[in-house]
Amino acid sequence: MSLTAARLARRAVSYRLLAAPSARQYSSHSDEHHDEHHHEDSTVYPEETFFNAFWAKVVVGSAAVALAYKFAPPPSKDVYLTRWIDMYSPDVQKNLDYNLTNALLARQTADDRLTFYHARRPQILRMQAPQMLNNGSPFNMPVGLTVDLSEIEVKSD
Repeated sequence: MSLTAARLARRAVSYRLLAAPSARQYSSHSDEHHDEHHHEDSTVYPEETFFNAFWAKVVVGSAAVALAYKFAPPPSKDVYLTRWIDMYSPDVQKNLDYNLTNALLARQTADDRLTFYHARRPQILRMQAPQMLNNGSPFNMPVGLTVDLSEIEVKSD
């Protein structure tokens, strides 16, 4: 069998498979007729009322809060809870000092940031002949061009 005949045979088989009806049947397209959706729901649900455990707990909790508010001692410095809160609360002056220090440090950081933000590198002056800077230097004098001033006397009036 030649190569061309084998190709033709494969094509014929593939065309037959495409033309054949599918053996798979989907449940939504089957011929069977399901009437389950026509039956009534036989599930029994419990009756919903406001007298279940959750609402009972809400009522008992509200009553407990109302009684605690009514029979609580009057607010003063002698109450144990007030003394306990005062014992663990921070000192007001200490907090003010801390906040002032923090604000000053934040201001200094902001000023430093602005200084660095506006900073620029120094400009570089490109000279064609940088040796011209040494022309006026006293160390750039050739030998013999300096005057010996050791024998000069200063006269004063």
